[in-house]
Amino acid sequence: MSFCTQVIKMMVILPGTTIYPPLSSKPVVHQGNGLDILYSRFIIILVIFIVTFILVTAITLINYKRKDNHK
Repeated sequence: MSFCTQVIKMMVILPGTTIYPPLSSKPVVHQGNGLDILYSRFIIILVIFIVTFILVTAITLINYKRKDNHK
């Protein structure tokens, strides 16, 4: 999942302008390609996975400690 996120981040083209020499020429306007939305969704999914992993780990440890106390 993180590899896919990195690949999408490399393909994202952010909107902006570039001025090439000579500086008296008009700036070139770059349009975004829409992959920034996909990138942000992948980041949200990764955060959800990490939070879920932390919660499951904490619950498992709590239950494991309770099981040890009953022996």
